[in-house]
Amino acid sequence: MKIIFFISLFILSSCEIVDYGELNIYCVPANEHYSDFPKLMQTEKEIYVKIFFHESCRYAPQLEDKSGWNKLIGLMPGWDPHINSARWAWRYDHEYDLIKLATYTYIDGTRNIEYIFSVPLQKWIELYVGYNDNRWFLLTGENELGKNILAPGLKRDKYYILGLYFGGNGTPEHQICVSYIFGEEKGFRINTD
Repeated sequence: MKIIFFISLFILSSCEIVDYGELNIYCVPANEHYSDFPKLMQTEKEIYVKIFFHESCRYAPQLEDKSGWNKLIGLMPGWDPHINSARWAWRYDHEYDLIKLATYTYIDGTRNIEYIFSVPLQKWIELYVGYNDNRWFLLTGENELGKNILAPGLKRDKYYILGLYFGGNGTPEHQICVSYIFGEEKGFRINTD
């Protein structure tokens, strides 16, 4: 029994926890797509971030041809996110008053969107986007959900961060704001092996 306790203690103590930095609030103005998220920020091959969806993330239902997934956070190795990129995307669920989160990737120009989980408004969640061993990893520290997607040949020293964007084709009727706190160290509660 003592051996199991000490092994468990060792495993738990060896898990790195992300050291998060300062709060950043980014907003999409009414009738716009782009937010004030900084353009063309470079990073290593991974992002750790805490996200908070404000009450403003509730928006009116949109017509089917205008609706889509709003972009939240991600990475791209080149200049065009529609060729190769991996992002978390979101949309407001009017029926249940929740935010739906999906993985949103382009691999060699082919788009793939997969709903993963839902969260309430005004609650912090941890997200991860990274590239390792020819795979994109999109994970959440909240409930150990996510996806890894084969994407060979994207190895780069630097990647560009993709931030908050509204759409699809539609735009919000009012300003929408999301809070971000970026991780400052490597380490996450999920194993990406």
